[in-house]
Amino acid sequence: MLEHTHAIVILKNNNGEYLQYFDKRWNCFLFPNCKLVNDNHLQTIKEYLQKTLNIEVGAININYVTDIIHEKYSVSAGKMKEYHHYFYVIKETNFCEFHSEKHFEINTLKFLWMSLAELEADEHVQKVNSDIVSYIKQVEQ
Repeated sequence: MLEHTHAIVILKNNNGEYLQYFDKRWNCFLFPNCKLVNDNHLQTIKEYLQKTLNIEVGAININYVTDIIHEKYSVSAGKMKEYHHYFYVIKETNFCEFHSEKHFEINTLKFLWMSLAELEADEHVQKVNSDIVSYIKQVEQ
């Protein structure tokens, strides 16, 4: 039974690092993501980006990449869950220019730019989010 449908937002800076935010529930840095509750994915993602990252979404270019249904152990829930992840990439934004520091905060939410190598080397990220890191690595190749 499908339990969770989310959009994973891939935002990469000029150094080849991916935007991560610190999720208190998972106690881990994760790719920006939002729950999808209807078929209007782009509008949901834009609202999420505007609220979470303070990005002006009018001119932002969000592209669908792929979607994957898979099952994984939810560390936060302590059980197996089925997920449907939709992957979207943002290619054009000046967000990266304004937030070029490795670590920064927006509205008390902590952000970090991490390379794929850093994500793969982080034991906690691998414990809770190795599936997403691996899918993004496949998409990027």
